[in-house]
Amino acid sequence: MAGRRLAQAEDTPTSTPDVELLANRVPECMSLKPRQRPSKRAVIDMRALMEQCADIHAAAECLRFLDEQEGGYTVLPHAEHPEAESVWTMMPLSPKPVHMHHNALLPMLYHTYSSGMAHDRLDVMVDSFLFTQPLEETVLNVWFESAAQMAAYAEHRGHRGMKHVRLRDFYIHADKVRQLEAVPRPDDVPLMPEKVGLSDKVRMILLLEYGGLWVDADTVFLRDLSPFWPYEWAERWSVHAAHNTAMLRLFAGSRLGRTLWERAFALNDTSFYPMKLVTLLKGTGQQLPALPSPVMDPPFLLLEGITQESYERFSFVSKDKFFADQIHTLYEGDSPCRDGHLRFFNGAFAYHWSTYWDNAEPAIEGTYFHALGTITSDFVAGRTANLYGEMYDLA
Repeated sequence: MAGRRLAQAEDTPTSTPDVELLANRVPECMSLKPRQRPSKRAVIDMRALMEQCADIHAAAECLRFLDEQEGGYTVLPHAEHPEAESVWTMMPLSPKPVHMHHNALLPMLYHTYSSGMAHDRLDVMVDSFLFTQPLEETVLNVWFESAAQMAAYAEHRGHRGMKHVRLRDFYIHADKVRQLEAVPRPDDVPLMPEKVGLSDKVRMILLLEYGGLWVDADTVFLRDLSPFWPYEWAERWSVHAAHNTAMLRLFAGSRLGRTLWERAFALNDTSFYPMKLVTLLKGTGQQLPALPSPVMDPPFLLLEGITQESYERFSFVSKDKFFADQIHTLYEGDSPCRDGHLRFFNGAFAYHWSTYWDNAEPAIEGTYFHALGTITSDFVAGRTANLYGEMYDLA
């Protein structure tokens, strides 16, 4: 396993060159006290998280809890069971505890799949991974559907931040895709764009073989996800009794993963469309925990018309605002920056922007996308600290 790649930044006055650079490039930001990175042994207390976040009409209160009371939902495992925890599981409306196991000696693998995404969009996803995750023990695999796409991105990216990122060609698993596509799908499977449907298959193939955390490429990391690592889980699809696999965590060769794979063939439904996973698991005794939308995708509930009595903690309510509108015209609550980092949806662990895949227009300065890209790329270039007060090791 790779050694420590980050060094803790020293406390410095607000007039340092790094802070001035950040303030000049992103005027809305200022350097404040950094967050504390979770202990390496810390795990999420799923029961506490669900009790605070399962109410679909209280997303803002959930985010406030996640942002301000981290000690209320992270715990240290009992010494006699260092790698096992109970998890508050599917469905959030009627959860049941299940037993999970994780080998803490294995590195944390993250996977994403790029199918023609504009390079600047993929850069922000990759840089946000480097900006937030514990790099001494994590690796991001970026999978491409062709060697040509992989080569093009490698040329664009160069060596920037590539100590912790692996570019991989998904073609080596093409036989498994052909195996899935040979099975006729039921008529009630929704029609989806070809690359979206392929992506649903890709994540199941990769996670069953390698294990790890799948993250859609149209997602940005906002916080350290390692405390979720001992569990298998997905997101909840807004208010529905269904999964959203934009983020999906499975152990390599796990019983749950094998059950999904085998049931898909048994039911002639190998699309692995997220909303179908409940059907695949029905009657098997297996359950896939579903995290409430505010934890990993805060505006999802708002976009589906779920009224929030108070949503000043949300930075915007329409996903296109991430790319299109100026920060100062959107934000009516607290300052959009905290801890020296652009903070939106305070408390959330990730944000799934879920659109603009093929939009190659340059980022508009002053938008959340542009500001986040500036801050994370400056970190990878060694110019500024991340939200945990760490500097990226360029050696």
